[in-house]
Amino acid sequence: MENQQQQQPADNRIKDPKDWKTGDEPMTGAQESYLETL
Repeated sequence: MENQQQQQPADNRIKDPKDWKTGDEPMTGAQESYLETL
């Protein structure tokens, strides 16, 4: 019997640092939602 793990789809909250946004780019939906809760 093989032990296989299925990878979960990438969560939009977890990003590779090379994909991080800079101040020149619009905020993501997750960022906007978080700011609305503050």
